[in-house]
Amino acid sequence: MPYVPLPAPYLSETESFAPLLLVVGLAFVVPLLIARVNRWVAFPVVVGEILVGIGIGQLYPSLLEDDILRILAEIGFGVLFFLAGTEIDFSSLRLPDAGRRRREGWQSVLKAPALLGTLIFLATALLAAGSAFALNQLSFLRGNTWPFLILILAPSSLGLIVAVLKERGYADSEVGQLILVSATVADFGTLLALTVAVAMIELGGFEPQVLLVGLIFVGFILIYNFFSRIYQNPSVQRVVSALNSPTAQVKLRFAFALFLIFVVLAETLGAEIVLGTFLAGVVVSLLATPRDREVIHQLESVGFGFFIPIFFIMVGVRFDLQALLTDPSALLLVPLLVVAAIVVKVVPALLLRLVMSWRYAVGSGLLLTARLSLVVAVAAIGSELGSLTAPVSADIILLAMIMALFGPLAFNRVMPRLEEAELPPIIVAGAGELGLEVAEQLRAHHEPVIIIDPDPSRVEAAQVMGFQAIEAHVDRQDARVSDTLFRAERLVTTHAEPDVSYQICRMAREHYRVEHVVARVTSTADLPRFQLLGVTAVNPAIDFAALLVTVTRNPAAYELMTRLDDDKEMHEFTLRNPGLIGRRIQELDLPNGLLLVALRRGGELLVPIGTTRLHEDDHVTVVGDVDAVRHAYELFSSATVAWRPQERVVRP
Repeated sequence: MPYVPLPAPYLSETESFAPLLLVVGLAFVVPLLIARVNRWVAFPVVVGEILVGIGIGQLYPSLLEDDILRILAEIGFGVLFFLAGTEIDFSSLRLPDAGRRRREGWQSVLKAPALLGTLIFLATALLAAGSAFALNQLSFLRGNTWPFLILILAPSSLGLIVAVLKERGYADSEVGQLILVSATVADFGTLLALTVAVAMIELGGFEPQVLLVGLIFVGFILIYNFFSRIYQNPSVQRVVSALNSPTAQVKLRFAFALFLIFVVLAETLGAEIVLGTFLAGVVVSLLATPRDREVIHQLESVGFGFFIPIFFIMVGVRFDLQALLTDPSALLLVPLLVVAAIVVKVVPALLLRLVMSWRYAVGSGLLLTARLSLVVAVAAIGSELGSLTAPVSADIILLAMIMALFGPLAFNRVMPRLEEAELPPIIVAGAGELGLEVAEQLRAHHEPVIIIDPDPSRVEAAQVMGFQAIEAHVDRQDARVSDTLFRAERLVTTHAEPDVSYQICRMAREHYRVEHVVARVTSTADLPRFQLLGVTAVNPAIDFAALLVTVTRNPAAYELMTRLDDDKEMHEFTLRNPGLIGRRIQELDLPNGLLLVALRRGGELLVPIGTTRLHEDDHVTVVGDVDAVRHAYELFSSATVAWRPQERVVRP
């Protein structure tokens, strides 16, 4: 069922574009106003759009009758969930491989992100059902409203959560991925339940026709398999690349065609269009290669630049403020809904304690309380079906705005400071002679280093040298360092014992999800098991020959890597600045004395040239003096904390 039924004909000959101009103008002004508010408090643009819509709706209620705005709002409604589908990282949904299951048994499966996310959603749904039933028993709800309220309390706001995690630097971390998986499962489960619920309401109960909704998943599988086989063909790839010019934009046109295919399929099967558009986004996510990231950014630009703001402003226009203010029980329901919305998310999120500390588990639950898009959609659909009264619908939209503010604010309050998230430490596992030498050279290159060793005498020696050193184990779960290791993106182990070194690497990669792990491996027979973990294994017997070749062929490169007595630095950054995504290297304002020498993208090493376009999460290697490297950090990382050399402070 479409979100808002449209009259026929859609547009009359006398239809004016003035209302559209008013709404688009407001959509332009809102981010400018929000930018000023964000100096004091994080305020989502979407909430500002709804609030502006409420205000303009009170002044010009005739906007509700404008056919152009109705059509564009409905398109924005679908595009919102289409883009939500493209955000899913399916690699994080996989269960552990057979090798890990043999090593860790059932615990490895229980700790898998997909299963944890599912358990959290089921617990949330049960608590939501209990809360809705209790509110109904207390006479705050009327008729059969309470089952619909479960769909209000169960989901999270995937789009808002992604934005918060990226802003705080957690998007690629273990914590961030678990939060995203939990939000994804919650939103998808709610969409599926919403589709079934709407079908049952329209049919007057459970009828065999309800099962037809499941055919949309059959269509999803068939469409994905069909296009994946075609798109993976090298000949098709060459043709698509040749046709994907600025004027043709074949990939973008295909994405919108796929969007409409699923809209029509959902309408035909009697499913909600939000489920169809979400599945269309999932297909795009599955088909997309690293080279197609630019297309997704173009889709986001079109959606969030035009269609989606119109949808949210029109949500505000439809907000029945009068019904809310004239019903005392409706006003009293708002704080009760807020309490229920927090409890049903934070309590189930404590299951994340299986893989992270209490602080991170509670912080994750607080961020999952953020609700907005799907809650607003459910409220709109419930109103159209007559399942939600005007006061309750207004309560729900107000709840969505409150939780959209509360969730990110509470998350930022509980989680580590921004500096810690933006500048993750390098972990040196082992405070022996080699470990201290590695740490010393990393510090000389201005890297934030933390040494971890179970030997108290070694830890004390490292602290005397001015390092932050922790007495703890890395080859097993240790609460003393769990927060630190979850934040880390790089780890090097200098232990000589291969089994200890392997256990450290396994914990770093599989439990703490450290992105880059380096290990000294003295025996060539041990190399395969380290490499299977995705560890960079350094073997002196083999790598020494390669080092001699490097020195012979590239003496300057060797000096860059080893000399610490000049101001030249080689450094690698991850591209996080949204303003650079899609831009060519030749368009960058790079300082004099800085050279971009390499670019890693999705496991592939590229030699950058002037026309190379940058993609999100590219790993960019630069060479230059200290000031130039500092500028590069600020440019590529979009950091709010200025880059600075780490001071050598002797800690007591």
